[in-house]
Amino acid sequence: MPKKRKKIKPKAPLRGKVKKRKKIKKKEFHGVNFLAPEFVYYKKGFGWYLILGLIGLGLIALAFWLKYWLLSAVIFLSLVVFLQYSKFRPKSKKCRISKDEILIDDKKFRIDEFEAFTIYLDQPNSHLFLERVKRLRPSIWLHIKNEDLKRIIESLSAVLPAKKPQYNFLVNLNRWMRF
Repeated sequence: MPKKRKKIKPKAPLRGKVKKRKKIKKKEFHGVNFLAPEFVYYKKGFGWYLILGLIGLGLIALAFWLKYWLLSAVIFLSLVVFLQYSKFRPKSKKCRISKDEILIDDKKFRIDEFEAFTIYLDQPNSHLFLERVKRLRPSIWLHIKNEDLKRIIESLSAVLPAKKPQYNFLVNLNRWMRF
């Protein structure tokens, strides 16, 4: 039969009362739930469609003039597809940020998969860019409402470092076109 170990009683302090250790308050982390649209939808007026139609018809006329029949058909089909996609409305994604993971719809991402985050400020929605540690894995773009922006920044800055946004030509072109 194994021997039972004796419990060792802690020694009492030599002088005075036992001092209690002060608890160090860490930054409290509160998870954030929010809805993020798949993309930013801009209402397009008559002028937007008119300019798109004139550019498309101009390219088709140029292809006919150069006698590129197949190219003119491809441009026409591209114009039709472009018009159809411009009318789509975005679906909303359910997102949750916690101290261990980021949940987007049903996909879970561990926090340690990400290197940093960047917030691109824009009206009416801002954009959250989550940069991956592994360069070959695609980074994550989320479009967020400006009402949720403060809570999201507070939650993410508790677990990830923030980076300064860098606007490139394509981002600026997309913002200008409002597509």
